[in-house]
Amino acid sequence: MSWKRVKSVILVTLLAVNLLLACCSLPLLIHQRREESRLLEELKDLYAQSGITLTAQSLPREKTLTTLDLTFGEVAASAAAGALLGEGTVRLEDAGPYTLSYVGPAGSCRIGQDCSFFAGLTAAEPAGDRPRDAASRLTAMGCAVAGTEETPSGDLLITQSVLGCPVFGQGLTIRYEDGAMTELEGLLVLWDDLPIRVSDTECCSAADALAAVLSHRSELGLVCGTVGTPEQGWLVGDAASVSTLRLIPVWRLETDTGTVLVNGIDRTLTLE
Repeated sequence: MSWKRVKSVILVTLLAVNLLLACCSLPLLIHQRREESRLLEELKDLYAQSGITLTAQSLPREKTLTTLDLTFGEVAASAAAGALLGEGTVRLEDAGPYTLSYVGPAGSCRIGQDCSFFAGLTAAEPAGDRPRDAASRLTAMGCAVAGTEETPSGDLLITQSVLGCPVFGQGLTIRYEDGAMTELEGLLVLWDDLPIRVSDTECCSAADALAAVLSHRSELGLVCGTVGTPEQGWLVGDAASVSTLRLIPVWRLETDTGTVLVNGIDRTLTLE
């Protein structure tokens, strides 16, 4: 048998196996979707009994998240500073404890081991599309951008992403003058080593988060008429050391009177 014919047989066999697996998993998937729809309708009825409209059209699939510790990385910090400030960027030695300082052709920056960040730029080129310019620069610095929002003052507020989920509550503010980036200030998530799992307790489901809001909203003093679709992400928590950033999985829910964060581990509520 020729090699070409062997390859054809292998491909046909793999295709048949994939089709068989798809046929086997399809009933389970259909059942799961029906159960999610039923659960959502039950939640909507419970919310309606409390005079609240749940506007979610479907329940989002939760990712398997646990509380993580990210250890500050000097290698990542140096690379980020070089990408922002340009070739020839050098580290200054008198920055003080827990802080790294850099100076380069485009300006200077300070990076704290708690991921606090400030940069002043003096030689940035004007940008026609500021959100795209900001996302491009941060990507080059090794950061993942989850979203960009313009503030009332005209600054850009950047939400960063870790493992595909946004970090809520603390962002990076970027300021422009005459179309050119001049300052960056806020949280800059940088790490060298792999994230460390603090525990094996996984984030609760979106349905659990919605139930927690309904059950404990009075303890928070939350009065609202509508609640939207939950969004999974992270909240920065208290870490064991200055050089560690602790990320706690949470669900974020928009209401007509404010934004609620549901701790995915203990289901406690806070206002953003």
